[in-house]
Amino acid sequence: MLKLRNKHRNPEELGGIRLPQLRQGKDNPLREVQESGQPLRVRFLQVHRTIRRDYMGDVIVVFKVIPENMDFFEEVGKGLKALEPQRLEEEPVAFGLKAWKFTKLIPDAEGTLPKLEEDIEKIPHVQSSENVAVSRSL
Repeated sequence: MLKLRNKHRNPEELGGIRLPQLRQGKDNPLREVQESGQPLRVRFLQVHRTIRRDYMGDVIVVFKVIPENMDFFEEVGKGLKALEPQRLEEEPVAFGLKAWKFTKLIPDAEGTLPKLEEDIEKIPHVQSSENVAVSRSL
């Protein structure tokens, strides 16, 4: 449905076409106009929040990465920093054990999340990595 804004009160300014059923309000939106045989000339058209079909946006992914041994904790952290995260935090697990909380913004495209999972698993001395959150970025 296309909504037009009637900035011109005079129908002659709209090419002589009267637009039916104006509603009162800030921008005076109109109901959907049925197709006619003649083209409608519109001097002002405003479209809010257009969406590009080729780009879906970004997603924020959070991984919990546990090293094989606490002796390799800093080494695993350096490997994660090489992946350029938006945030990298230490997270206590239990009894002196720690894990890395890895947060990264990635494109919402096919294959990007599995590739990131593989890159994390390839870091030396990583025991496990768990995807704990995925959310759409604004």
